[in-house]
Amino acid sequence: MHALGVPTTRAGSVVTSKETQVLRDIFYNGDAKMEPTAVVTRIAKSFLRFGSFEIFKDEDKLTGLAGPSAHLENKEEMMREMLDFTIRQYYSEISGARKYEKFFQEVVRRTAMLVAKWQSIGFCHGVLNTDNMSIVGDTLDYGPFGFMEYFDPKHICNTSDDRGRYRYEAQPEVCKWNCGVLADQLGLVTERAGLEPILESFDAVYEAEYMRLMREKLGLSDEEKEDKMLVDTLFDVLAFTGADFTCTFRYLSELDVFETGDCREQVLNKLVAVSETLAQQKRKLELDSGGVSDAQFDMVVMLLQENPVRARQYGITPALVAQIKANREAKKLLDATTDEERMDSIRTVWVDWIDVYISRVKEQGDAASDADRRRRMLDVNPLFVLRNHVAQKAIDFAHEGDYDAVQHIFELVTNPFDEPTDDRDLEYARPQDSSTAPLCVSCSS
Repeated sequence: MHALGVPTTRAGSVVTSKETQVLRDIFYNGDAKMEPTAVVTRIAKSFLRFGSFEIFKDEDKLTGLAGPSAHLENKEEMMREMLDFTIRQYYSEISGARKYEKFFQEVVRRTAMLVAKWQSIGFCHGVLNTDNMSIVGDTLDYGPFGFMEYFDPKHICNTSDDRGRYRYEAQPEVCKWNCGVLADQLGLVTERAGLEPILESFDAVYEAEYMRLMREKLGLSDEEKEDKMLVDTLFDVLAFTGADFTCTFRYLSELDVFETGDCREQVLNKLVAVSETLAQQKRKLELDSGGVSDAQFDMVVMLLQENPVRARQYGITPALVAQIKANREAKKLLDATTDEERMDSIRTVWVDWIDVYISRVKEQGDAASDADRRRRMLDVNPLFVLRNHVAQKAIDFAHEGDYDAVQHIFELVTNPFDEPTDDRDLEYARPQDSSTAPLCVSCSS
């Protein structure tokens, strides 16, 4: 993440124990195995989190839970001491009147810009609760995180997140919600209503930074009002094709818009090659539908209609049933589709979008300036990210005692924009083999 230019804590060391082992099921298929335990020492500017300020939180009427210091008579004074320390230590430019409001405004700004960077590289955090949100705007607490491969706006990197609260598309809104929780706690020492306009500024900051990053990734040197539509339709294409997130932007960096022959065709072929196959799409829809049969689905619908209270106790909601129904209908359409038809439709949508993109880029200049665009894009669109299958490969090498291979992978992912000297390293720049079961990570991984 540091090599990708994303504000982050750093890993200082990792120590493993061969004596102490734990049972792990990396595919969640019942084939659990014993694995060594490990401790990672992390380095950060601060480990203060949004949740650190919830120690004074009053009892929640729904759960009955309260912060450990909610009962203290001097909790307002202690909150001021915590805030003053935080501002003095990490926001020294803030002082004077309304310093708590200024502090909150800067936290909101940094958080919005951080999640915009996550979205721009396909990074999914996995557990975005307030205890995992840094007060200084750094990426904190790497647990069941992941870099998305085959694009899906509803991608969930954490197997434990069965309701998709922290799915890729939800990350900006969840981060804003967490800022709101922080505002609630700051209400102990300042007027909560006065923080609401600051909280609402999150969206504008996020959108501006996200579009800046997208223009950078697409090599757009100026701003046009149509750019948002260009970006939105690109992500529509990604959602339809399921193309690999990282590969897509890297391949677009190779597109010579003034040479519409072989180069354009080569880029198209690459994009089609890293798109989801028909079999992958079917498998994903089956998993998203919970693998229920027609009879089971009918029973779920009946339970929701006849006893909604009981249904909700089992996690069955109208939204969930509607999503399963949509997935089942989409699966039926795919069942009537051939592999050839699927590939043709993928190519068609890519051709249509690339033609619009080429027209937009040509407005910027001539062939000479376009060569500069491609160089700039290669500098911001990584070739290597820490994909799950790459991390697992490094783990396997370590188990075998081949630390030279581990170090080699480390060099690749810490120099993510560099072309490899050995073409065999390109296997680390591609999505996991579509014929293999995806790795599963969770809060206990």
